[in-house]
Order: sequence, then structure tokens, then C-alpha cells
Amino acid sequence: MYAPDPKVLKANGWYHERDLRMPQEMFRSGAFISLTHTSKYVLQLFLSRREWHYEGKGRKKKPVYHNTGLKLPYSEAAAYGINAKQFRRCIKELIEHGFLEIAKQGGQLRGHKECSEYDLIDDWKHYGTSAFAPRTAPIGACFSDSLARYNQTRTAGKRARATAGDKTASTDMGDSRLTVMGDSRRPKRQH
Repeated sequence: MYAPDPKVLKANGWYHERDLRMPQEMFRSGAFISLTHTSKYVLQLFLSRREWHYEGKGRKKKPVYHNTGLKLPYSEAAAYGINAKQFRRCIKELIEHGFLEIAKQGGQLRGHKECSEYDLIDDWKHYGTSAFAPRTAPIGACFSDSLARYNQTRTAGKRARATAGDKTASTDMGDSRLTVMGDSRRPKRQH
């Protein structure tokens, strides 16, 4: 992570003059302390996006925070030196620790990109107690396990061929000249 150039932030409309306001209760909570440094920084970026107004008069004047509809695009995280993989892990960790929930899933459709919207929630107050209900990040929001499952089945298939002693496996591509030899990654042509 590094401090981004304010010119880049202003050019993309990400720079704002709002203060970062974090309650002391959140700062001292077990949920916040157990976060990774990058996740703490991402949480602070979300907290700085909140808008607020004051209600009441005089000594009864209290700030009211708007914790819904917060956006933090991947491109802005990249401006802070947080790559896409780190950012997804941070979002997942913030959801699991009770700080965030996904209000609206973003994505890309026909070339149009839509940023996800997040809501700040107060489940972190119960983190580490029996009252805490753990949340999981939706598979679409973070890395899915499909690649891990693919690699496991691929490795299992290689092990099965190796134990069977079969070093050549034919493909079902309709071309009888094309076979895969042992652990080779490229198909070999037979002459």
C-alpha cells in the first residue's frame, strides 16, 4: 500500500474532503484488532465515505451517519496499491468479522461495469461472543473454490494414471493422431 497521488484521486472523482470518523468502541473491539492491516485500511476507506448530518440542538446535538450505499471500486483500491486479489480478501474478511454486507452486487454486463454497494453493519460488536452470527461472503463477490476443485480433480487424475502405470492417455477430440504423453502439458502429434 502507498499514498495515492491526490491528482489521480481528483481526476477520477474519488477525492473528497470528508473526515474519517470511527467510534472508539469499534477501534478497541476484538473484531477490529483481529483484522489484517490492509483490511483495517479498507474499512477506514469505507468509513470515510459515510455522509452524516446532525440532529438535535445544543448539548443534545448528535451526528447521524448514513451507512448505506457505500462504494469503493477496485480501480480506486488499485490507486492505493491494493491489488484485486488483496481487495477481495479484505472485503471477505470485513464481511466475516461483521463490518460490511453487500447491499447490491456489482459486475460487468455487455461492457458496462457497475460497482458493488456495501452497507456498514454493527455485527462486529458481538464478535467473539455466542451472540455473533458469522456471515459468509457470496461466492460471486470473492474468489470461488471452482479453480481449487478443478486443480484437485486434475491432480487426482494424474495420480490415478501414474499408479496404473499408463503413461499415455488418448483424448476424445476425434483426432486419433493426438495423444497426451504422461505429465506433459502440450499434446504431442503422432506421425
